Amino acid sequence: MLSPALQFVHQWVWSEPLFVLLVAAWFALLASEVETQRRIALLGLVAALLGLQRYVGILFVPLGLFALLLTRARWQPLMLYAFTASVPPGIWMVRNILLGYPASGLDRGAAYFSFSKATEAAILTGISWVPMLALVFVLGALTSVRFSRSLLVVCAYYVIGHTVFIIWSASSTSMDGPDQRLLAPVVVPLVYGMLALGGQMALLRQRKGLNGDHAKDEVVSV
Repeated sequence: MLSPALQFVHQWVWSEPLFVLLVAAWFALLASEVETQRRIALLGLVAALLGLQRYVGILFVPLGLFALLLTRARWQPLMLYAFTASVPPGIWMVRNILLGYPASGLDRGAAYFSFSKATEAAILTGISWVPMLALVFVLGALTSVRFSRSLLVVCAYYVIGHTVFIIWSASSTSMDGPDQRLLAPVVVPLVYGMLALGGQMALLRQRKGLNGDHAKDEVVSV
């Protein structure tokens, strides 16, 4: 609620609020440890909706397979996720081609931004999030939140992949730059990361305090 990006996209009737909600749902499912076929199919369905909602949503197909590989999933869950996540966007791309359009839809034309300008816009957008992320870090330290390492790795890869995709798209075709609107979905994995970082700092402080108390006890016993 404190994120400038989320506040910005909810001021307008855009597709970003729904996309951000789907991103949050996908990561929440992943954080709950998808082990059953039903959960894997649901994870794939959310990924399919993300791919249909926005171009960048297609990243959740390889990202989900990577996440399942980190959990040492067998080939059956991988095939189930790949089928569920890729078939609906694939059908839509074939539909676009049959109508005489590019697979991604209409041709947007020449880009307004150079690669350097798009990168600069992305960096400035990220800097504007620092106060909000600092508050999330403090919240993580107070609550000692912990997440699995595999989830945090997936979060990091999505932040990088989404940001690079938006920068590349803005510098290669006619679309808005990497602003609060287009980078808003990145807030979700960043929140997971900052909560985990704050929780880790709290854990280290607790261990340091326990070691200090143990050392004092040894001195008193001597």
